[in-house]
Amino acid sequence: MAVSADGECWFLLNASPEIRHQIESFSGLHPRAPRHSPIDAIVLTNGDLDHTLGLLSLRESHPLVVYATDRVRRGFTEGNVLYRTLERFPEQVTWRSLELGREAALAGVDGRESGLSIEAVAVPGKLPIHLEPLGAGDPEDNIGLRIREAATGRRLAYFPAAGGVTPDVRKALAGTDCVFFDGTFWSSDELPALGLGTKRAEDMAHLPVGGEAGSLAALMEARFETYKRAVVQPFFSHLAHNVDRQIVLVDVLRALNAGEEAFADQRLALETILAAFRFGRRSLLRRLFGARIDRVLFAATKADHVPALQRDHLEALIANLVAVPTLRSSRARARVAAAALASIRCTEDGTDVIDGRKVDVVIGLPQGGERRIRFFPGIVPVTPPPTGFWGEHFTEFPIFQPPRIEGAGGDGVPHINLDKALEFLLGDVLA
Repeated sequence: MAVSADGECWFLLNASPEIRHQIESFSGLHPRAPRHSPIDAIVLTNGDLDHTLGLLSLRESHPLVVYATDRVRRGFTEGNVLYRTLERFPEQVTWRSLELGREAALAGVDGRESGLSIEAVAVPGKLPIHLEPLGAGDPEDNIGLRIREAATGRRLAYFPAAGGVTPDVRKALAGTDCVFFDGTFWSSDELPALGLGTKRAEDMAHLPVGGEAGSLAALMEARFETYKRAVVQPFFSHLAHNVDRQIVLVDVLRALNAGEEAFADQRLALETILAAFRFGRRSLLRRLFGARIDRVLFAATKADHVPALQRDHLEALIANLVAVPTLRSSRARARVAAAALASIRCTEDGTDVIDGRKVDVVIGLPQGGERRIRFFPGIVPVTPPPTGFWGEHFTEFPIFQPPRIEGAGGDGVPHINLDKALEFLLGDVLA
């Protein structure tokens, strides 16, 4: 891999045995004159042969700059007779030391700064096999890189060999614009399963990509936490600073249909939302220091997917879901209500006969359909269902097409309880 701030001066991240082919395959690394090279320096992340052997292919009469930790430098140079090929003239190779946790500007042989800086981050790893008999491991043996472009502030994380995701690694990944992470093995037993060896991925200090404990899950968790901290929290802090009325839309019917785990997840989300609200009665003093929520409406959506009686059940269910978490709002003298809501009503109520029994249904045109259908949604529970309820899907809801709105109509858009919601949230303000 190669990085550059200007497309002229390049820095190689490790030097693999295939370095000649890599240089030939990318025109940006081609010489532009006799004895010229656009490669200003090489950065080594560990002493593995597949990261260092390429240095020996860069042995022509051209000075090299190599960035590495002292441990990696000593492992490559001391007792290595092949290193003499890089000592053909004085200062053929200039080594520049990388210190863990300290940012350093990248520069070429002439010392001119490139516009890039790097920070070495200790990563779980192991000594190269050929150095294992020489002593114990050290945090400097294996590093990742956090690279920053001075002109734009953009950051790249490069972790080609990682045996785990530590707090230091998570910190290095936070706020980066691009991440390159060890993808050597998908599963822990990849080689044994294929009959290609006996060592597992962890034995070679590589964290597998897949699985609950794999690098992909860990990286997605880290990125999600960064997203919440850098995007979600500032957005809602700004949005909600002067907001004292909230409506929370909840697709309870979909959660019922998805099953027990989805319903429990939705219930936890509601509790978390309520825990984040700052409740309190409206007052001028409180508005000066940021508003507090004094009215919240929890609205179960898609109320037009169930007939009238079931809409009462749906409203009771959402009220029961938030009953306990809203006790805090009562102590703060704030008001919390629940409703079954459809901002555009796509169905009408009707009846049908199923197994000889008359039942209430909704009648509507499925999206993409040519004729209206009678749909029986089942019985909506009024309280959170017990475990025995989840033997089968609650029901499969069709997507109903909204009705055509006539321009001359005086009744407005058909809805369910939208007026009730507005009255609760804004009635006192508009009175």
